[in-house]
Amino acid sequence: MDLIVYYNGELIKNSDIPFSIYNQGFLYGDGACIKFRIYNTKPFLLKEHIDDFFYTNEKLDIDLSITAKTIETTIKVLLEINSLSNANAMIITTRGKSFADLSVDIQKIPNILIMVNPVIEKDESLKYKGVSVCLSERRAPSRSVIDRQIYSLSNQLEILGRIEAKHYNAADILLLNLEGQVCECANSSIFIVKNKILYTPDVECGIRDLSVRRFIIKIARHLRFKCFEGIITLKELFDADECFLVSNDLEVLPVVEIEKHMISDGIPGKITNQIIHAFQETTKGDGFGSLL
Repeated sequence: MDLIVYYNGELIKNSDIPFSIYNQGFLYGDGACIKFRIYNTKPFLLKEHIDDFFYTNEKLDIDLSITAKTIETTIKVLLEINSLSNANAMIITTRGKSFADLSVDIQKIPNILIMVNPVIEKDESLKYKGVSVCLSERRAPSRSVIDRQIYSLSNQLEILGRIEAKHYNAADILLLNLEGQVCECANSSIFIVKNKILYTPDVECGIRDLSVRRFIIKIARHLRFKCFEGIITLKELFDADECFLVSNDLEVLPVVEIEKHMISDGIPGKITNQIIHAFQETTKGDGFGSLL
């Protein structure tokens, strides 16, 4: 599909982008990438995602020549030009061209790409049946090794997670941190419910603090459920009354089995269903607008 995209200040067909094989994003994954959903022409949690975008570029020392207002306006224009109302959006930067080495003392002009793409249809019945999750053989990287709040162009960890999950016919793969505590899934954040209280790993556990994760915490508290961020052990995970995953791609997805261990009675729980309903109402624009 030859959609119109924003590239370095111009609106052009994606097939006409003058891509260089010496681009550092292509050679080294050197850049930033923020992905989010658009519902009924409204970008979901746009400010939060733009904040993540600028934070990432600042930490990567990529000097941007674009403003938040320009990004917001560009997305609206791209939706109209491409006749899309529901879409996946991406904001991407790369450090620019290099000389096929890792030199950082050469003045480079960053590339900026903004695009919107049709949403790939998912099996909606999974929100009612639930999914399975398996434990990964790998561990989540330590916060002392990598800042997980940097959304770099390299998604190798997430891609390997998808491959591992597919191998086990699971919806996602669960990563433990180096201490053996529940961290996050390769492509989503994880929540559990015990005695009508929600729990989710906190940033200190090494998770990526997704904007949609923070929003789910707001929804839970708005629904008058207690929601705590902290350490979750494997035993606490297996003993949970309910469990669900959260991401821009999956939205809210109930988990009924982890590593062949059934969660509660093997069907999505009542609180999970309430969270799903509240999220759907929000994205349709029918409720919880004050939380956005």
